[in-house]
Amino acid sequence: MTKQELIKIIDGVENPTLIVTVVLLPTGAKEVIVNHEFLKEKIDYILKAYDDDLCLLTCPSIKLLGLILL
Repeated sequence: MTKQELIKIIDGVENPTLIVTVVLLPTGAKEVIVNHEFLKEKIDYILKAYDDDLCLLTCPSIKLLGLILL
C-alpha cells in the first residue's frame, strides 16, 4: 500500500467511528491498533508521520501495512 492508496481509503469513508491499523514493527511483529476517539487527529497524524511508502519518518523500519475505517 502507498500513501496515495491510503488517501483513497480515507476519502472513501465519511464520518468513520473506528480506525484499525496494522503496523509492522522492527522485530517483524505485526501490531493491530484500534482507535475510536480523536479519529480526525489520528488520520492527520498518519498522513504526516509516514512517507509515501508508509514507513514511519522517524523510524523507517516501522511500516504501516493496512488501515480500515468503519
